[in-house]
Amino acid sequence: MRDKDVDEKKEILIELTKDFIDELRDNISSEVVELKDGDQLLRDILYIIGKWTTRFWLAKPSGK
Repeated sequence: MRDKDVDEKKEILIELTKDFIDELRDNISSEVVELKDGDQLLRDILYIIGKWTTRFWLAKPSGK
């Protein structure tokens, strides 16, 4: 039973990773970057990374 739980959490992590990459890609596309200054772009990227770090931490499999 434990292996099944770990496998399910791994699948969740895979989906979270895809969502993270999509959100990051949307926020650093060339059209968006042209509208922001360097500081705002950096703040936005760090915010996204922080938000998703929490989501990954909450979903991480314990054990294996």
